[in-house]
Amino acid sequence: MFGFNKKPARFAEVPKREFGPTKKLKNTYVITFDTMMDERVWGACPTSKLAVKKIDGEVVAKDGGWNTLTEFPNPFAYRMVCAYNKLATVMGKELAGTIVVYGDKKNREDACVILFPTNEVAVYGPDAMSRLNHASRRDLKHQMAKRQKYIDMLNQNCR
Repeated sequence: MFGFNKKPARFAEVPKREFGPTKKLKNTYVITFDTMMDERVWGACPTSKLAVKKIDGEVVAKDGGWNTLTEFPNPFAYRMVCAYNKLATVMGKELAGTIVVYGDKKNREDACVILFPTNEVAVYGPDAMSRLNHASRRDLKHQMAKRQKYIDMLNQNCR
């Protein structure tokens, strides 16, 4: 009657639920900083060209041994490059080099919000948050909270 390993017959095992494809409209770019160039040289430019290692979890093929460069808006990308070494100590190299681009719910190709590891957000247009679908807004909030937790840890270590 009071056994710990006994399961009544009325509580059958619940079958595992399989989830369908995600509704989030986002692309994640993992940046590599092991290239020979110094990314800080792009600081005065409107965009920074960063070497992408992975897009949405898939490794980007190198073009004849050369990394693919993708442009990201400044000053956000420049600040990310400058803060990378400190952020990588608490976040890890993968998260400290991850940029998340959220797409428009009507035109999936248009970027309307970009989240950087420094927890800075680049917003395109005055109504960008309303152009995100519900799943993307929830994911943005979750990703920002995760990054803020690590930034707070880093700030406490600096005191």
